[in-house]
Amino acid sequence: LIVLATPIVVIMVLWGGFYILTAGGNEERYKTGRKTILYAAVGFVVVLLADSVAGILESIFKTQ
Repeated sequence: LIVLATPIVVIMVLWGGFYILTAGGNEERYKTGRKTILYAAVGFVVVLLADSVAGILESIFKTQ
């Protein structure tokens, strides 16, 4: 999942940055860019946490 999420996050951050750079004083466009970057970062943190939790649960319930 991380392999799939990483390029999506990069694209979304670039998209949000494009919105901010081309806002030209338009407050709504600037806010949209900031929200896009924020949501991309939060989504990536969720993916990282899910991977960590899965690894922890796997190590706990691993039968040897």
